[in-house]
Amino acid sequence: MSRSSTLLGNRNAIGRHDVAQYMGMNMDRAEQIRRLYFNREYNQKQLSAMFGCTQGSISRIISGMVWMR
Repeated sequence: MSRSSTLLGNRNAIGRHDVAQYMGMNMDRAEQIRRLYFNREYNQKQLSAMFGCTQGSISRIISGMVWMR
């Protein structure tokens, strides 16, 4: 299964136009984002700047809409 088809598995969570911003993401980075957020080290806006994506992307990662095992 390709990376983009995995991301698009739940079409309500992410549209095709959003795939490009996830292409630099991987499961390890997503887990790091969740850890930093849930340990209250950074907020979503700070994480989006650190990882080079939008706050909305961070929100979808944190909520488990994308990049969940």
